[in-house]
Amino acid sequence: MTGTDVGTAERGLTIFNELPDDELTAHLIASCHLPVRRWADDVTAARPYPGLAALIETAQRGAAQLSAAEIVAAHDGLLRLGDPIRGAHAEARWSKSESGGVGTDEQLLAELEQANIAYEARYGHVFLISATRLTGRQIVDAIRRRIQHDDAAEIAEIKGELAKLLAIRLPKLLQELAGPGGAG
Repeated sequence: MTGTDVGTAERGLTIFNELPDDELTAHLIASCHLPVRRWADDVTAARPYPGLAALIETAQRGAAQLSAAEIVAAHDGLLRLGDPIRGAHAEARWSKSESGGVGTDEQLLAELEQANIAYEARYGHVFLISATRLTGRQIVDAIRRRIQHDDAAEIAEIKGELAKLLAIRLPKLLQELAGPGGAG
């Protein structure tokens, strides 16, 4: 991290700590692939955070404590990996960047679509994975592996993926808050 990045993150954390509760809760729900109000309220209520590590730890701990029903609810509105991502808002930009390894190979995209359909039939919600630095082949293989899980094992794996996503998304949220046009 450069000195500029550190300064931006510190400004973002200051803004994060000072935002009105409802505004911060909305930012968390919109940007962290975790639209569970109780989780966002708990992260908001634990302020002020002395640093990014404390924020990530609190957010991850809260995600680990979610019920199976809350985990399923967290998938509402999420796009399938491989589907086109539209929009210029922060979450769309981040999703495009994070899922860029899926690629454009038509055969692989067809395999991904079929794997997604099978996963959704098995679990009743879209597949969630931290796709940063993963190829389309790795994602297809992960779906095929995870479709073999029992429900409890899959919920545990989703919680692990949410922890990875939070470690990626929360620093981006702080940068967004501190940047031009952010809340600060």
